[in-house]
Amino acid sequence: MKKLTALLAVALIFTFGLAVSTPVVQAQTGCASNLNKQIPADGAAVSDAVLAIAAVETDPTVKQHLITAANALRTATANWKVGTPTDDINTAAVALEAVLGSIPQTSQYVVLVPIAVAAIDILLENLPVSTTSNAKAKTLHVAYNPYRGKATIPHRFGRSRVDDFKAAWNAKAPTPALQLK
Repeated sequence: MKKLTALLAVALIFTFGLAVSTPVVQAQTGCASNLNKQIPADGAAVSDAVLAIAAVETDPTVKQHLITAANALRTATANWKVGTPTDDINTAAVALEAVLGSIPQTSQYVVLVPIAVAAIDILLENLPVSTTSNAKAKTLHVAYNPYRGKATIPHRFGRSRVDDFKAAWNAKAPTPALQLK
């Protein structure tokens, strides 16, 4: 009965649009096969979003840094499975966050950067906590990113985290070129 009550409470909270701010803790404990699918999907979604920013970036150096960091995250998450090391994902996520943190707050897509940072937090929070590298990655990036904690990614019951991220991103995208599919 307690489990049913807890599930009902969680469903009601998410149904009524609780906005979860960073760090977002929606960790999937339990089914490894879900996590084996979710981590690569999260990595791909964040990579796609950052590549959309890179497509409209006019500074060639920033553009190249965005592309490199986005591709590194995609590569690190693409074939990850529960039980394998998370060091590559942590390194790629911290590097991507550093690049995002260097984006001027006057850029045309600045409203999207905090959402990408929040999505990176979701990715890191959902990695298994059995390694110390997760804790290191989570503390390393806090100090240097001005976009930390500036966005929320609301969760709607029955929608995946990736779809939550895309909905939050598309709601703020200033141009159609920045919309995620």
